[in-house]
Amino acid sequence: MNHLIDILQLSTQEIDELVEKAKDIIANPEAYAHKCDGKILATLFFEPSTRTRLSFESAMLSLGGKTLGFSSANSSSAAKGESVADTVRTVSCYADIIAMRHPKEGAPLVASMRSEVPVINAGDGGHNHPTQTLTDLLTINREKGRFNDLTVGFCGDLKFGRTVHSLISALSRYTGIKFVLVSPEELKLLPAIAERYPYRDVALPQLELEPGLADMLHWLRERGVRLGIHTNRGSGMWDLLARFNLGEMFDPVMTAEIVPSKPDPAGVHRILETWKFGPESVGFIGDSATDAAAAQGGGVPLLAYNSPDLPAAVHVDNFAHLRSALERLPRLGRT
Repeated sequence: MNHLIDILQLSTQEIDELVEKAKDIIANPEAYAHKCDGKILATLFFEPSTRTRLSFESAMLSLGGKTLGFSSANSSSAAKGESVADTVRTVSCYADIIAMRHPKEGAPLVASMRSEVPVINAGDGGHNHPTQTLTDLLTINREKGRFNDLTVGFCGDLKFGRTVHSLISALSRYTGIKFVLVSPEELKLLPAIAERYPYRDVALPQLELEPGLADMLHWLRERGVRLGIHTNRGSGMWDLLARFNLGEMFDPVMTAEIVPSKPDPAGVHRILETWKFGPESVGFIGDSATDAAAAQGGGVPLLAYNSPDLPAAVHVDNFAHLRSALERLPRLGRT
């Protein structure tokens, strides 16, 4: 059973085929007027919608099918506390396919895991909107005749705009694509989202150093402390360091192209070998479970940054605290 939760589930070939199919439906609607005879679409819209909900219903009716559903959470059992999983499990007994919109990111994915019929994500929070992306791609194709070698501008709310996130995801897999992002500072594309997209063109310009990081790094270097990196990034790590003029501060830099990715501790071992230090002279600053596992596997203490649930020798929640913690490690990586 196939669900459509994220546009990245579709290959570029599948997208191209869907766009051609849509163009044929537009040109020959009578040939598709009975394609969904006897089928029922359930529209489960837990947040208000006009265009998306009516588009789904109109499309199903045009294909000969029928629709049922609700247009807000208040008109469903969600208002009484019923979970998404229970709602979808029940509705899948009444319909052949479900189109679902929800204000919470990931809700359609949860629904797809409980549904007995295919689920289409009609928008989940600030996350994804794959069907809007398919519509946008159809428009681009009809206007430009291609998806390759385009410069595409996005203006407005890039932080929460799920249509932006999905469309950039889809277009980024075509060749010769460039993006121009225009937004107020407070609505910039989030780094966590930007990192999923073409690195140099989209993600890198959006990234910023956390306050206090540069000062702490320079403070460490002034005291003769060696600095290295073990990252699961690939070559984009060098672009990131260059962006902030930090390339000369770290040696070695163990990327995923050089050593196995964390939680494998190979990068930690390589750094120890390069520096000719014992584990007791090195601290591993990290903020994830993979960092903790790599540190443990390498036999070095973890300094957990803003991650109170990680097993660590030291927990800190900002770079001022981290600096104080490092001062208490007298043998730490000094040349």
